[in-house]
Amino acid sequence: MHNYNTTKSEILQKEYGRNIQELAAHVVSIEDRQERTKAAFALIHLMKELTPNKMKDSPEYAQRLWDDLYIITDFKLDVDAPFECPEPASIHKKPQTVPYLGGQPRYRHYGRNIENMIAKASEIEDEEELIGAVVTIGKLMKIFYLQWNRDNVDDRLILDDIKRISRGSVKFDNDKILEDNLLASSGTPNRTGRNFSNNNRRRNFSNDRRNNNNNRNSGQNRGGQGKGNNYRKRKN
Repeated sequence: MHNYNTTKSEILQKEYGRNIQELAAHVVSIEDRQERTKAAFALIHLMKELTPNKMKDSPEYAQRLWDDLYIITDFKLDVDAPFECPEPASIHKKPQTVPYLGGQPRYRHYGRNIENMIAKASEIEDEEELIGAVVTIGKLMKIFYLQWNRDNVDDRLILDDIKRISRGSVKFDNDKILEDNLLASSGTPNRTGRNFSNNNRRRNFSNDRRNNNNNRNSGQNRGGQGKGNNYRKRKN
């Protein structure tokens, strides 16, 4: 008669397999406590070899192995172990559910962290400190906006969005920030992902090369014309 796995008991710890579970059942059946304890330590050593782990020598890993052996034996193992048999309720206890934040951000291209930063900024009472927070948040929003829209972004739009997200709790003067051009940043990426400052440097470098080449060519032309005039004078 064939003994199929489908007719056997369920594997309680699948990472160790059915053979370890059958050996554990044999350890439980040993009547002599001293021999049973000795067999349990031998089985723990085998379980350790079957589950590679970098923290094999740590006490936490050793306790985990014994907990697994207790689970495999359905908490029926009674030996002189370095760790006590845990309560079944503590092993099978489900972790607390992590609550998710309800609802979607009002401006999804900015993200929820921007909303949290604006909420923190609404608590700032000092005017200069508030302006600094608004400028920092605004520069970050410009980066996110360009990644989403891939087009130029108006600073006034960013400032208006800060007020909309805060529902009017963050109060500041748009004109003061715009006049001082506080949201301008050398690190703000354009639609191609490069920095504006780098583009300006490349553009200026190209213009300088073009001007130098033009000056060199014009000098050569003037020099050539002068030589031609002298030659004609000598010929005459």
